[in-house]
Parts: sequence; structure tokens; C-alpha cells
Amino acid sequence: MSSIRMLIAAVVLAALLAACNVTITPTPRPTPSESITAQGVTVSPTSRASISVPAGSARWVEVTYPSNASADLMYFEIGNAAGVRLEFYNQTGSVRQLVSRSASLFADQLSTLDSLSISAPDEVGGSAIRPGAYQCLGPCVATPYVASTRLVRLVNEGTSDRNSVELFAYGGLYDDLNEPNESADDPAVFTVESPGEGPTGALEHVNDRDFHRIQCGAGFTEPNLRLTLRASVFSGDVAMIAGGVTYRRDVPSDFLPCGSTVEVRTLDGTAATATYSTYSIVVD
Repeated sequence: MSSIRMLIAAVVLAALLAACNVTITPTPRPTPSESITAQGVTVSPTSRASISVPAGSARWVEVTYPSNASADLMYFEIGNAAGVRLEFYNQTGSVRQLVSRSASLFADQLSTLDSLSISAPDEVGGSAIRPGAYQCLGPCVATPYVASTRLVRLVNEGTSDRNSVELFAYGGLYDDLNEPNESADDPAVFTVESPGEGPTGALEHVNDRDFHRIQCGAGFTEPNLRLTLRASVFSGDVAMIAGGVTYRRDVPSDFLPCGSTVEVRTLDGTAATATYSTYSIVVD
């Protein structure tokens, strides 16, 4: 290469490096209007504080979840909050992790909530759901418990000021008594004796994956079984994965051998308390 071409190449390279030398200024951590500490495990949470959220505005809340070996889930809930959207963030307020507008559903994406109609409450059924399963009274979210400090954003989507929005933060236990069954290597085991039986469960956080091994007892004489996922109340896109095939609710599976392991999870990053996310797998 001639010296002139080498000089031109060097100038071009220097210009490209200069263009790539961009200074990124970190987004400052939001300043909370209120700081609270979460309660321990409870099914009767009490308000930790209240806050006013004017129409069309937002407020930040800092919540500390202390060490709690007995808690499965950390909850955040708001009351007296018609028209207020609840957003749950990481420790710096830079990543929105969960969002909710109601007591019956939360998701990892706001667009998911915008696309769904929310179901009304219903009775919790199924022997694998804890009696008196917890039910939020207002918009709420839950995620596996980690001792940490998180930021929550409250957004008033309405045209009226919301005064005295109650703030609840607390630990909770799984109402799905099959837990933990997050792995195909450690599934919950159900023995079916006759058609119409099957396991129940609930999807209580957005990454919840439930695995069930369905065995055939002496009363079930067929070598194969066909399964149907039922979830009449859950508003999210819940599905069953069986034999490598994904089945939406109310769609019978192909025939599977006794002893098959199946997975139940959502496909859209939604979850709810067991009152709203209970499902059953029915053996045909």
C-alpha cells in the first residue's frame, strides 16, 4: 500500500474511533416519595404507609424486603387505588420487572395487560391449593423472595387525584402445595385411578413452571392417557407442554404413555395469586 493510501486509511480509522467514543451518562436513581419496610409472612397485611398520586402523574416508593427464610414470595400491593397502575422495578429503578392494574393479574410487560380482558374472581378449587388461598384486594405483584431494596412506581392513569393510596409490602407462602416442582427432574407426582381425575396447580409468579408426572394406578387400566388443561378463570395465556407439543387450554393432547411428565406455564409472562391462576389437568 502506498504511503498516501496508508495515511488516508489512518485518518478514516481515527474518525471512526472518534465517532464511536460516545460518553453514556447513567440514568440517576429515582428519588422516592416514600420509603417502607415489608412485613413478614402474612395473609392479613396491614398498610405500611399511604401516598397521594395526582391525576396524570407518578410517584416512586422504595421498599425494603428484609431477610426472611420462611417467605416464598415477596408481594407489593396497593389499595384505594382505582385508576392507578403499579410498576415493580429492580433496585436502581432502571428495569421495570412487573406491572399490574388489578387484583387478578400481573405481567412482565405493560403491552400484555393492554391486550387482555381481566376475569372476575372465582372459587379456588383443587386439593393441591392451600385452603383459604390468598387474594389481593387491589393491584398487586409477586416474585420469588429475595432480601433486597426495590423501587415501585405508581402511575395515576385517571383524570382524578388519588389521595391516600395504601401501600402494602409483605412476604407470602406458595398457595400451590405442589411447590417446588420447577424441574422435569423433580416433578409433582399424581396417580390417576379413573378418567376425570388429574393434578391441580397455580402459577403465582411470572417465571413459574410447574411439572407434573402423571402415573396410572390400578384403577386406570389403559396404558395411555389423554390430557386436557383447564383454566376457566386465569386471564393469561396458560399452556401445557406434553410430549414436546404445546397445548392451549381446553385442547386435548395426543395419547401419552402412563408416567409422562408434563409442564404448565404461561406463554405471555403473566401470573396471579392462586385465586386467579389455578388450573387443572384432566385425564380423559
